[in-house]
Amino acid sequence: FPSDLLHLSSLSVLDLSENQLATLPSFKDRACHHLVELSLSQNRFEEVPVVLSELKNLASVDLRHNQIKRFPMFLCHYKDIYKVDIINDDWYYNSIMLLGNPIQHPPLEIVQQGRAAILAHFA
Repeated sequence: FPSDLLHLSSLSVLDLSENQLATLPSFKDRACHHLVELSLSQNRFEEVPVVLSELKNLASVDLRHNQIKRFPMFLCHYKDIYKVDIINDDWYYNSIMLLGNPIQHPPLEIVQQGRAAILAHFA
């Protein structure tokens, strides 16, 4: 992973799709606090990288076509993300895109209902 990218202070969109990534470096103490769109689709993630919780301004996260089995609660706390999408294979702003992942927890029926249902499930 080219960690020099994370020192770009005006970086707002980062596409790391199709790179066979399974982990990400920490974003803590990096200059990428303006990052609002992140694409990690078609990689080898088995879980949502917890380091994403360090990116407070994310508005769109593309995690399509990985091997993610669990939807972490921290993804529900982004103020600019309104939709959790497990059906469409298109990019949507203000969304978390998860199509093509074998999500087991919470059950897909809950994930399909969106952020409020996911938060209620974890409560």
